[in-house]
Amino acid sequence: MVSGWPFFLSSSETHSKTLPASDISVDDVLRVLHDPPALVGLNPLVTKCESLDPSKPDLYTVHDDLKVFGLFTMDIVYEVNFSSTNDGTDTEVEAALWTTLREQWRGKKKEDNNKVEISENVTVRVCFHWTF
Repeated sequence: MVSGWPFFLSSSETHSKTLPASDISVDDVLRVLHDPPALVGLNPLVTKCESLDPSKPDLYTVHDDLKVFGLFTMDIVYEVNFSSTNDGTDTEVEAALWTTLREQWRGKKKEDNNKVEISENVTVRVCFHWTF
């Protein structure tokens, strides 16, 4: 769903994957979802993830290498605030040019107990000027 015109555009998407419980347990999923560097490290663009302020243990600085027009690579730096929940993690990203992302990562056992579902619900908000 896209909304927010005229100054900001927002879009929300949900992605999920169901795996056999014989391949992975809910505890394994939650271990990754509760470990910010491990979760962020699943993104192939990430080159660095570090906590810079001991007084804010849930705040991380993340570096992505982003190819621009296939000509050069830019180091994109942004902060992510992680909040662990019983069934996953919520993240908030404040990036450049008023871009924000809100994500809910969840891991749960399906009702038949033979499958584990991993889901991500993300809402992205960008200034419309930068979408062209």
